Amino acid sequence: MNEPPKIVEKKNLVYYWFYKNEQGNDISLVARYQDPDKPTKKWFRQYSFKNQEWEEGATTPSPLYGINTLSTNHSVTRAYILEGEKCASAAHTLDLVAITSMMGSSNVEKADWSILARYRHIQEFVLVPDNDDPGHRYMSAVFKEIQKACPDSKVVVCKFQNMKKGEDLVDWLKLHLSCPQDWNGFNTIQKPNSTELQKAFLEYSTSNLIEADVFFSNEMEYPIFESDPQPLEEISFQTLPCPLHTLADPIVHWTQGVSMQMQISEDYAITPFLVSVGSLIGRKRGLELRPGSRWIEFANLWGMCVGRPAMMKSPAMNAAFHFLVVLANRAKAHFEQIIKKYQKECEICQIKKKSEKMSTKGN
Repeated sequence: MNEPPKIVEKKNLVYYWFYKNEQGNDISLVARYQDPDKPTKKWFRQYSFKNQEWEEGATTPSPLYGINTLSTNHSVTRAYILEGEKCASAAHTLDLVAITSMMGSSNVEKADWSILARYRHIQEFVLVPDNDDPGHRYMSAVFKEIQKACPDSKVVVCKFQNMKKGEDLVDWLKLHLSCPQDWNGFNTIQKPNSTELQKAFLEYSTSNLIEADVFFSNEMEYPIFESDPQPLEEISFQTLPCPLHTLADPIVHWTQGVSMQMQISEDYAITPFLVSVGSLIGRKRGLELRPGSRWIEFANLWGMCVGRPAMMKSPAMNAAFHFLVVLANRAKAHFEQIIKKYQKECEICQIKKKSEKMSTKGN
C-alpha cells in the first residue's frame, strides 16, 4: 500500500484506503482511527486529491471505493457490494469485484452510484449487508440506486446465517479454517489462503442468495401488535449549560434579560439567536480551522429547542428572531420606496415618448 499523504493525521491511525478512479489514479482517501484505550471507539476522516494536491474533506458526490475493480475487468458478470471499506477491501483480497460507498450506512445518497450505468454488462449485483438493522437499511437504499443505474441487472442479497448481530464479511472470514489466525481484518491475505477463502465464500454465498425484491419486501412488513400500546420509558440526559461567558457582553446581557423576563432557560434564548446571527453572516466570512489545509467553516448553523409544551420555546425564538424581523421590515420598506420611485420614472418616460411621437407626426 502507498504511504498516506502528509496531510493525513497519523495519531491513532489504524488503517487507510485509497479511492481510485476508473484509470486507477488516486482521487480520495478514507482514514480510520481508533482510541487505543477504547477499542470500540472509532472515527473516520476523508481526504480528496484536487489540483495536484491533497486536502481534507470529501467531494460531492463522493466516489465509490473499488470502482477500478470493475473498470479493469469488463469480462466479469458479477459484482459484490458491501458496507464499508474494510469489508470491500477484504473482498478484494479474495480477488472479488467489490465496491462500497463513503461515510457509512446513512450517506448512500451522497455517493455517485450513477457511474454504475457504464457497467451494464454486470448481470448480477450481490448485496452483502452487515448483520444489523443499519446494514439492512444501507443495502435497501443501495438497491434503489442500482435499479436506477442498471435496471436490467439482477440484484440479490447474501444473508449470513448463524452470525451475531453486527457481524460482517470480515467476521465470517475469520471464522473459516483457511483464514490466517493472525489476520487483523485489514491486511491482504496471501495465497493459498485467499484462494481457499474465495472458493468457500463463493459456495456459501451462492447457497444463501435471496432476491432483493423478496428480501426487502419482507424487511418492510409492519409488525402486528397483539397487546395495547405501553407508555415509553422516559430517559433524559443532562446537557451542559450554554457557556455564555464566551460571548460578548451585550449578547450576554440580552440573553439574561430575555430568560429572566420569560422565566426560561438561557439556552432557549441563545440558541435561536446564534442561528439567526449565523444566517446574517452567511458565506461571506469563513474561519480557516487548519492553516494550509483549505479547511474553512462558515457560520451556517442549525439549532433546535427541545422541551415540553408550554416551556416558552416559541416566544423565546420570536424574541431572538425579532432582530431579523426589524431588518426585514426595513429592507421591505426601502424596496417598496425604490419600486414606487422607479414606477413613477417609468410613467414619466412613457409620457415623454408619447409626446415626442406626437410632435414628430405634427411636423
